[in-house]
Amino acid sequence: DPSSSEAVIWTRATNTVAASPLALIAQVAPDDPTLTTGVVTFDVSTDPARDYTAKLVLSNLLAGTRYYYRFVNASNPAHASIVGTFKTAPHANAAAPVRFAFGGDADGLMRPYALASIFPSLGLDFFVFDGNTVYETASAFSGAAALTGTIPSPSSSGATQLQLFNDYSRKNREQFIAVNSGGQKCLQPLFAAQGNYTLLNNHELGDR
Repeated sequence: DPSSSEAVIWTRATNTVAASPLALIAQVAPDDPTLTTGVVTFDVSTDPARDYTAKLVLSNLLAGTRYYYRFVNASNPAHASIVGTFKTAPHANAAAPVRFAFGGDADGLMRPYALASIFPSLGLDFFVFDGNTVYETASAFSGAAALTGTIPSPSSSGATQLQLFNDYSRKNREQFIAVNSGGQKCLQPLFAAQGNYTLLNNHELGDR
């Protein structure tokens, strides 16, 4: 979710040897999808307490500029993520054309989301994901998340916080892995194709 000078980039990576943090290097460059010129690197590691995700806030970016990034395994650089891209917002007083799209409701019943595969070709300045980024209901190869119970917090009639964390982590994780081996990794090409402003709706909250 970029501003004119900052952006958040993130990934998920697991250590296949041990359930421990994984050291990564984030590579970031303006205007170069090959990441060979003007590259700046950042050390970051995955967090087992956050489902092995790693998040980095980039700052001091140029306004109205397209950046490219990827994450590389620090101990084995041959293992790297796909290249993602985002464009920073223009200066607040700048007159600039804007190309964006919006949508929502990624029900797991529709995985692997064939429409997501076209996003890299759209050249969007940003995408607004206006909610229901996951559904808590059952779909093919994926059971339903536990019921949340009494609002605003879990109770004896609903799931524990640990159950909810595990179930919703699973539901979110499924949105970025292939249904079939070698297939499209669901929403991965969409999220990597531009900056995204992501909102919440009822299904991220147990349909409550």
